[in-house]
Amino acid sequence: MPEVTEDKISLDYHISRERCRACGVCQAACPVKAISMSSGKASIDPELCDSCGKCISKCRFGAVERDPVILEEIDSTNRWLKDAVLKGAPDGMVVIARKQSSGRGRFDRSFSSPEGGLYYSQLKRNFPGGEDMVKITQLVAVAVRRAIIESSGIAPDIKWINDLYVRGRKICGILCESVSIGSENHIIVGIGVNVNTALEDYPQELRDKIGSLAMIKGEKLDTDAVAGALTRQLDKLLVRPRKLENEYSAEYRKYCYNFPEDNIIKQEE
Repeated sequence: MPEVTEDKISLDYHISRERCRACGVCQAACPVKAISMSSGKASIDPELCDSCGKCISKCRFGAVERDPVILEEIDSTNRWLKDAVLKGAPDGMVVIARKQSSGRGRFDRSFSSPEGGLYYSQLKRNFPGGEDMVKITQLVAVAVRRAIIESSGIAPDIKWINDLYVRGRKICGILCESVSIGSENHIIVGIGVNVNTALEDYPQELRDKIGSLAMIKGEKLDTDAVAGALTRQLDKLLVRPRKLENEYSAEYRKYCYNFPEDNIIKQEE
């Protein structure tokens, strides 16, 4: 099983010329002067970049991209990323697995994670308000819903508090976790999307309530496109959560079909 063994985890960053607005904010944010402007677009020198992630936290257009860590199989992408945090993983690090052997949901429940799904985790360092996992989960659910619409054209409903459903079948689960190191509080956003899975991939007891994007569309989807949409939508949210909180909270209430009016988490949900 793959483990984090490096003393410091680094990422390869690049800037999308399509989404770059040449505003210069990322260049000003880079402490090692790895970003330059050329022909009206920003670019990153990989020899100078130290993977600090400050450019991601400042870019408002989702133009700063980075290559995710891709694992064929892992016990849990959230668990892997927690280990990576201790090794110095940079802000915005993404890890993706094709299959999980011990996927988890809220209250440590098992999350069935067969091949054909997308199992995705992203790290956000020094996240403001990182102790309020309920609020963070709500905001992330909206970002994930937008990503699924962007990449598949399917508009899911939200089930309180961390699941997405289509036609009464679960197609996505979310697990946000806090990681504290000294005075620093980081969050890990874990997302499992049933992209190209089939009913026979799941235990018998789940088959009457599980679904996938491919089942709904009647054809297989590009998993990488779904992953890319997740990263773009999460970057948009996590860069400025306080500014977007009211907008996303309203959207959550609109599409959550069982939103509790007293806003109390029900343990049995």
